[in-house]
Amino acid sequence: MTVTGGKTLRRLKMFVWVVGAVGLVQAVGAVLAARSIEDPTSAGVQLGVAVGVGLVGASTVAARTRFVRRPWRVDDPTALALDYSTRVVVQVILALGAANVAYAGAIVTGAGWIVAIGLVFFVAPLVAVLPTGRNLARVEGELHAQGSRFGLLESLQSRDSV
Repeated sequence: MTVTGGKTLRRLKMFVWVVGAVGLVQAVGAVLAARSIEDPTSAGVQLGVAVGVGLVGASTVAARTRFVRRPWRVDDPTALALDYSTRVVVQVILALGAANVAYAGAIVTGAGWIVAIGLVFFVAPLVAVLPTGRNLARVEGELHAQGSRFGLLESLQSRDSV
């Protein structure tokens, strides 16, 4: 499958890449800020924050899973393009949740290693949702299995205003 397309697909790709870049810059900033803390909190507090980050991350994974399991809107190409765009944006926003909690936790506790936990819950969902040929082919397969008469790329190309 060749990944070409209208402005919608390019905008979605740009959105995911920009958010990914901003998230990584935030991670570096959080690590640097955590290293500058002269009196880090105790190991118990750090562990508690890390567990909290893990719980937030697990809840965002559960929310993403529940969100993407809902049936696709295959009644017309515009609805399909809007559904796909919405799914990408919501999953990226959910991925930011645990990452931002981890970044804040690292800065507050002075434990830069907490950032790594947030990055796991941030990078993995971004890779899974990035509109690459493989991911678009996976979605096309889901749409075909659901009986869609419309292809995803054609739907995204037909509606550049989504």
